[in-house]
Amino acid sequence: MLYYFFNLSFGDEVGQNKKGEAMYSFFELGYYSTISKAKARISFYKNLPGFKDHPLDFFKIKKYGVKFKTTVEDKSKVDLFVLGHHYWDEDFFDYVVIFPPYATEIEAKEKMEKIKDKFPFCDYPEELTIVKHEVDRHVGWEEGFFYADLED
Repeated sequence: MLYYFFNLSFGDEVGQNKKGEAMYSFFELGYYSTISKAKARISFYKNLPGFKDHPLDFFKIKKYGVKFKTTVEDKSKVDLFVLGHHYWDEDFFDYVVIFPPYATEIEAKEKMEKIKDKFPFCDYPEELTIVKHEVDRHVGWEEGFFYADLED
């Protein structure tokens, strides 16, 4: 059966690297069982340090359909498994690819096996990871954030 979940993230373009490529600041803020729960988390985060210094459109909600082999009685009690690929190049430019969530870790591992030999994943295969997300649970950043001054 197909069930829908809502991913909440925070970020936007914050500049360009030496090659002229866009640079983004990005925070993963969790997966939620309903859009109203994701919006409620925006209400929580929007007044915290760091978050409050940016416009509300930095918060993004993305809807994902996830196939489960069994009936899910309560979406807030499931875990989702997210495959990601994250590495820095020689200029410390941060590259991130996040795949849609899977219902099981086995499904995420199967996808990892299919892509690990393809570009760009094959260049940094050890940077392919699977993260378990507990739906409707806190993921961090409850105190907000700040940017370190990297120019000194």
